[in-house]
Amino acid sequence: MNAHFLTEDQQAFQNNVRRFAEERIQPQAEQIDRTAAFPAELFAEM
Repeated sequence: MNAHFLTEDQQAFQNNVRRFAEERIQPQAEQIDRTAAFPAELFAEM
């Protein structure tokens, strides 16, 4: 999505989601893919 069309709040939300994915999901991505299971504790953090 083009950031030029997002409001400041939407851009902040997008950045927070990206940071969460990079910091919390990406380190576990291989295991998530291998087991086809998403860790419940990550749902709680969302």
